[in-house]
Amino acid sequence: MKPLLLFTLLALVIACKKDGKEVNYFADTNSSRGIWVEKSLRLDTLDFDSGPKLEASYANSSSVVFKSKAYIDIAVNPDYLINHSAIYSYYFADNSINAIYMRSMLSSSSVYTKYSFVVNADRKSFTIQRFYGRNALPDLIEFERIQ
Repeated sequence: MKPLLLFTLLALVIACKKDGKEVNYFADTNSSRGIWVEKSLRLDTLDFDSGPKLEASYANSSSVVFKSKAYIDIAVNPDYLINHSAIYSYYFADNSINAIYMRSMLSSSSVYTKYSFVVNADRKSFTIQRFYGRNALPDLIEFERIQ
């Protein structure tokens, strides 16, 4: 079953042209599957397989589990570990090929924030605007599929 999901994702993640209009097939909730790791530090992952099913009020949204390895940031607080792990709700507006809207489901805010999002030409990775507070990462971070 997993090889089928992997093949489906690879086939559908591609941003391609349909009727002269570019479409982001990553926006298809059935195609954004698998586990993706942040490419430079390799400490943070996005797991599209284990996110909870969302209620009807989130009909246009999907969920993803973000797992962040805890770390100490001496500039922030040298005594406590920082962990940005959370479950995020996300959606793509109008099949946008360069923007994703996300919000932490652990937050009291119901506001979605827009982040840049580009499926890279290799079709095995994507670049997203940094949506969490690990300061060692650049503003645009790349995730690659590991599973």
